[in-house]
Amino acid sequence: MLAAAGCGHKSAGPSNTDGAAGSSTGTAGSSAGAAGSSAGAAGSSAAGATGTMDAPVAMEAAPADKPPAERPTFPDGGVCPTAPFDDSDQSVVDACTVPIAVAVGNGLRRSSTHDGITWDHDVFTPKGTGDQNEWSHRDVIMARGLIVIAGDSGVLVSSDGGETYNMTHAGTFHDAGIAYFQGAIWIVSNVGTMSTTDGTTWKEWLGTTMLPGNLPGQYSANGGVSVGGGKIFAVNTRDNTTRLFDGTTWTQQTLGASFGSLSTSTAGGGKFLIVGGACCDTTMYSGLRATSPDGVTWTVLTNASPGSASLRFMDALWTGTDFFATATQYDKRTFTSADGLTWAVKTSNQAIGHAAQMSGAYVGNADAFIYRSTDGAAWTMVHTGIGDTKWGYTRIRSGRVLR
Repeated sequence: MLAAAGCGHKSAGPSNTDGAAGSSTGTAGSSAGAAGSSAGAAGSSAAGATGTMDAPVAMEAAPADKPPAERPTFPDGGVCPTAPFDDSDQSVVDACTVPIAVAVGNGLRRSSTHDGITWDHDVFTPKGTGDQNEWSHRDVIMARGLIVIAGDSGVLVSSDGGETYNMTHAGTFHDAGIAYFQGAIWIVSNVGTMSTTDGTTWKEWLGTTMLPGNLPGQYSANGGVSVGGGKIFAVNTRDNTTRLFDGTTWTQQTLGASFGSLSTSTAGGGKFLIVGGACCDTTMYSGLRATSPDGVTWTVLTNASPGSASLRFMDALWTGTDFFATATQYDKRTFTSADGLTWAVKTSNQAIGHAAQMSGAYVGNADAFIYRSTDGAAWTMVHTGIGDTKWGYTRIRSGRVLR
């Protein structure tokens, strides 16, 4: 279950050149099968202010890699790699991977699909009978043949397409965002900032350990982490600050009061985008849509701007040609925009909270129900998550994994 739009925690895309400092660890996590615990984004709480990280927790062992004779092959007979692999080679990606979307959320809820229609590998592992917003996976990404999830139960990594997961870090990653940048997977969170190329060995700036740029590693990136213009962009909706990393140095910016309450952020079309809700702000700050070419200088519009429509935003993504946004699972509207400032409104048959693009369609959710749409307006329910459905999915991401 999500907090009312604009009032709670909003969920929300790392470098080989990390700069100086930072510890390096090789934590061989153990493995959780499809029925084990998992990860996703969720509602806000005081738990996001600070974080703890414990030693990895032992689970079941992952299966061994397939021998070369059993792995998929290229059309010319070459053998596909095992994860992790260099996914900058498009010929390998085309021959050896398949699309996947993973939805994560409250009560360590998780589910995945390869076509957007049939969802499986359902997991729901609530903690007690209380508020499962405080026991949630916060973000997920697919890169280098890996699936990486971060949240309140720690960091999980799968190298077999989501069949099993290794827990590499235990701890409360309550405000975590994940991105793929310059060949590495980055986690920015209240626990610290970390990067990995293989899901096993991590460079870490935990707690108050200083990043290149003299900023502490811990940062509540509950407003999303994305990549654009050769930079990582992270947003903290708790204090309305942003961080940028250009592969060498981290910098931080405080946004003005006119930004109001932030929902999420993304990047695409040569710009960064931040959007906001419309429930907890004064009129002049509601419905924020702000864009920047560099993450520093911003053009800001709200519902009070002259000629602006009255909008509210929950989730936003770049489709490759334009931005697509949802208006929360309490509002039957979706939006599209070429520039992030002027938005076309679509009336939907179903209010959608979080969304992703997959195989020429959108997948989105309301609570633990997953929907699919080819136009962002007409949605068909395709999956009901297991367990108590009021504790739903709070992040959906798409990508590719090895066949």
